[in-house]
Amino acid sequence: MVLLISGSQFWLGVWRVITGLGVGGILVGTNVLTSEYSSRRWRSLAISIYAAGFGVGAVLGGMFAVMLQTEYGWRSVLLAGAVLTTICLVVIVVWLPESIDFLLVKQPKNAQAKLNRITAKIGLGNQWTLPEKPVPTAVTRLPFSRLLDQTYRRSSILLWLAFFSIMFSFYFISSWTPALLKEAGMTVEQSVSIGMMISLGGTVGALLYGLLATYWRAKSVLLFFTVVAAGVVVLFILSSTVLWLEMVLGILVGALINGCISGLYTLNPSVYAADIRSTGVGTAIGVGRIGAILAPTIAGLLLDQGWDKQDLYIGVAIVLLISTVALTYLKSHQET
Repeated sequence: MVLLISGSQFWLGVWRVITGLGVGGILVGTNVLTSEYSSRRWRSLAISIYAAGFGVGAVLGGMFAVMLQTEYGWRSVLLAGAVLTTICLVVIVVWLPESIDFLLVKQPKNAQAKLNRITAKIGLGNQWTLPEKPVPTAVTRLPFSRLLDQTYRRSSILLWLAFFSIMFSFYFISSWTPALLKEAGMTVEQSVSIGMMISLGGTVGALLYGLLATYWRAKSVLLFFTVVAAGVVVLFILSSTVLWLEMVLGILVGALINGCISGLYTLNPSVYAADIRSTGVGTAIGVGRIGAILAPTIAGLLLDQGWDKQDLYIGVAIVLLISTVALTYLKSHQET
């Protein structure tokens, strides 16, 4: 509410940062819970459906934001977001179950009763018992420090590299493509249409990854997506003079890179044990966001240095192949 009544750019920025922290926490929590409450076969599809929801929500949110701002001003957009978030909070409090792994490992107050309520609701009976709680050691290590211990160091670094590379590539393409295509000779309407094709392909690609991962190993499908995405990105920029082909390739680029993101969300929880899973997932997503922040800035600096747009997209293809190498050597917690 402070944001809604404030006319200061400073406070607008402050509350935007706080909102971003909240959204980041939501992203981590939904990733972990979706993974834990999905069967092994359907886990990739379940995570892909939830990941596709972000794209759908972004498109619909943008459309409604334009309508609300035109009719009622910019504060109405923020108010609508606050109302929708409050509704989601009520739904989560009433219906969303706690993580079973969290109850088993941490055993908070009333953990036994909560466990039995959850298992009864999903048809597994209500006679489950908690395992013996581990005796805490004299020195308790912070979860974040464990991400770089001997058990997880290699997997954490490879996962962070994959997240950084793929998110860097995604945000470069989504932020710079319309402007670069316009500079290449397309009209504003044509360049915006290509951007919409990329967004449309993103939703399809997230779901496609999930479907394929129900039949083949999630990691193998993700590796395939990264390699093909690198090739299509190069074809995309080399075909910028042919509108219909650019639209088709735009859909493919969006589909493949968003499929890569869905694949990362699928693999991410499997890398860590339950007691540090949320920390591991959150840290990897955070590293990916660093790539998202740097991508538009680095692209702008390279353009100022005289780089051609084709060179930039070829560079992005190489970055995607770096993620391929990182993922090749990544092992999940179940494999170690």
